[in-house]
Amino acid sequence: MATVLTRFDIWDLNNGLVAEFPVASPPGWDAVSLHHARALQRMGHVAGVADLEVESTWPYSEDPTSYHFQAAMHGTPRWGGGAPPAPADRWWVHCTHASDADGNPVGEPYFLPWHRAYIYWFEVIVRGHVAALGGPEAWALPYWNYSLHDDGGTPWPRSALPWAFCQANLPDGTPNPLYIGDRRKRGLQPTAAGGGPMYLQELTPHYETAFARSDYEGFNATLDGQPHGPVHVNVGTGDRPVGTRAWMRSTVTASFDPIFWIHHAEIDRFWVAWNATNANPTGDDWRNATADPELATRWNFWRDADIDAPVRTLPGDMVDPEHLGPAFPYSYRYANLPELPAPRPGGVLQGVALAGIAPEDPVNPFEGESEDTVVLGHDAVTATVPLAPAPPAEGLAAAPSRVTLHLEGVAADAPAANYAVYLNHRDADRDTGASVPHYVGLLTSFGAEHKHGGEGHHAPHSRTAGLRYEYDVTDLVAHLDGSGEWDPANATVTFVPTTPPPEDDPEPPNLRVGRIAFRST
Repeated sequence: MATVLTRFDIWDLNNGLVAEFPVASPPGWDAVSLHHARALQRMGHVAGVADLEVESTWPYSEDPTSYHFQAAMHGTPRWGGGAPPAPADRWWVHCTHASDADGNPVGEPYFLPWHRAYIYWFEVIVRGHVAALGGPEAWALPYWNYSLHDDGGTPWPRSALPWAFCQANLPDGTPNPLYIGDRRKRGLQPTAAGGGPMYLQELTPHYETAFARSDYEGFNATLDGQPHGPVHVNVGTGDRPVGTRAWMRSTVTASFDPIFWIHHAEIDRFWVAWNATNANPTGDDWRNATADPELATRWNFWRDADIDAPVRTLPGDMVDPEHLGPAFPYSYRYANLPELPAPRPGGVLQGVALAGIAPEDPVNPFEGESEDTVVLGHDAVTATVPLAPAPPAEGLAAAPSRVTLHLEGVAADAPAANYAVYLNHRDADRDTGASVPHYVGLLTSFGAEHKHGGEGHHAPHSRTAGLRYEYDVTDLVAHLDGSGEWDPANATVTFVPTTPPPEDDPEPPNLRVGRIAFRST
């Protein structure tokens, strides 16, 4: 019978709540977390580095069992964030946040399956080090359950750094590779400025919009947009960023922060939960990645130190992680799955019928788009979008069944911020959060500065070249119309950075939104 390993919540592990891995005096070092840290020491960790260069902490290596090699598979700054020369192009810089020359997100359909394979084979490599250390045979990568919700207290009580990531040293006194105390490298720290734990911001961990999608394309892209991207940025910024070079904020350096892997285990856990009631694509273009322009190189992974023996793993090979095929050394499962239905943000639209909105009083179909690129920085920015009636598509009723807000051509020259997005609410500020019905969701900058091929990720000739985000605002528009806040000629979209500007960086790394559009379908 094939081995099935269990991935546990790292908070449960550290707090002695997993019987297989007891902790004498919780919170403390369980065998999974301890051997995780000791394995990373074996993979090349250099402690006490003051500069920000990732290769100072994780020295350059062409050994697939080294941390540098594994992290660089996602991205590395060595070639300016672009594609490395041969033969390293077969090994490194393969994350899916890339667009083609026309700005089409060609890697996006593979976001979930590529990262699933990536962290699985990383887990295989780490297990080899754990075995060499005499660690537990059942060792598996933990996940960071930051989306565990608590209605009665701290909204996301496990969104602070896990205990094992807060300890500067291991029990033997050696430096802990999981710990990064330099806020320039990791903004999320054990303690907030005012005392007490520093948590991810309240808007960051939400996942309800992704689970509202029953189609894979929508789920994959929406989950990438939240919580995936906002967690990356928020781990980098903490409650107030120091500079712009925190590792998790950029696709080029994110995987050099060890919290990357347990964050992506959580994202993979969301996919497992979604698959309980929804199906993945069945076409060859997805299952065998035949539509991926990086098919020849992106899907190479390693199980040992032999660099000439990559393991070819395609999306269709891992659709059922609890029943993987004979090419895989084991299968895996999660100790539990996320809460469903997912917790929703506050505001009057929280899972209730909208007062004063009669079904016989629908919003007429409309469309519209902004005329100019919107540049976001340290302050709130409001853009006005002219609207016009839109004829319904052939065969559709006069009223739209769905209204969506599109943010296209999202690009930046350096890692930027997360932004709260509001519809028809110019007065929004950082204290507004999701307390008003006008709140649409988060816009994350993660991946906006990504480069492949040695050139900018986003083609300069097109204002729509870059990342693309879609938000369902059907209920919100109906609410605004019913409450007298909807102007059929114009809508405003307000962007509010969720963290204060860094004191040492007065010039923001401007995030550009090439086009804001409304569409009725």
